[in-house]
Amino acid sequence: MDDQIIDLGLMYPDLISFLAHGNLSAAGGPALPASEVQWLPPIPKPGKVVCVGLNYRSHIALLDEPVSEYPAILTKPGTSLIGSGDAIVLPKVSTQVDYEGELAVVIGRRGKYISEKDALAT
Repeated sequence: MDDQIIDLGLMYPDLISFLAHGNLSAAGGPALPASEVQWLPPIPKPGKVVCVGLNYRSHIALLDEPVSEYPAILTKPGTSLIGSGDAIVLPKVSTQVDYEGELAVVIGRRGKYISEKDALAT
């Protein structure tokens, strides 16, 4: 690859606009190897980050916690998101980082009390 720097932020300032326009190849943009891409958080300033904790039985067993009938829900500030490979900055009260796989779901529109039959409506 040549030394040309391509600012994809000019074309797609965030994941939402990227998804709205398809992929880079379809847009006439370059195809880049993943190793040459700086992976940023998918949504730079999310309205909220809602998490489900204690959702792996093996993790619950390591913590010697009882299995709850209901999920443990917690929130994190949007500023806690970092890109892949970025440094994890620990709060002063922390001495270690606990790791686990994460799955993110981006909900692109508002909703409240949505019925199961309407959940996948576009």
